[in-house]
Amino acid sequence: MPAEREKIPGMVERARSLRQTTTKPEMLLWNCLRNSTFAGKKFRRQYPIGPYVADFCCYSEKLLIELDGDSHDFTEKQDTVRTAYLQTQGYRVIRFSNGDVLENIDSVLFVIARELGVEWKDAWKKSDRRKMEKRSVPSKECFVPSPGGGTMKSPLPPGEG
Repeated sequence: MPAEREKIPGMVERARSLRQTTTKPEMLLWNCLRNSTFAGKKFRRQYPIGPYVADFCCYSEKLLIELDGDSHDFTEKQDTVRTAYLQTQGYRVIRFSNGDVLENIDSVLFVIARELGVEWKDAWKKSDRRKMEKRSVPSKECFVPSPGGGTMKSPLPPGEG
C-alpha cells in the first residue's frame, strides 16, 4: 500500500496555476469527466502527487490520465521516470496526445471507460445519456497497449482517425 501523498512545498500552488492556464484539449476532456459525469467517478484536474502534477486523477480508482502536448517538455526518459514514480504510489497511468483528444475524443473516452472497468454504454449518467447516444462506439481493435506496462499510447495507430 503506497504512503499517503507526499506534501512538497509549492506543488499545490503550481497545480492551481496550471488550472488557470488550461489548454483546449484539457478543457475538452475535463468537460466530459467533471462532476462525476463519466462512469460515475470523481475526477480531479491538475492533481499534485509528490514532485509531479497529474493532468487528471480518479483517486478512487488510482487512475491518472496524462495529456502530452506543447506544455509537456518531457523526453521519453523523463516520462518513464515520472510514470515509474506514479506507479510506485499505486497509480495506473494512461497517456494520450493532445491530438488524440482534439481529433478523437470518443476513442479517448472509450479507453478511459475500459481502464475503469465500465462498459461504454454505462459510462454516462442517466442524465447525460443524450451525450452518449450522440457518440459512436469506437472499434476495440484500434487500441494498442504500450510496452511500458500499465500505460497506453494513442488510442489509434498513427495516421488513423
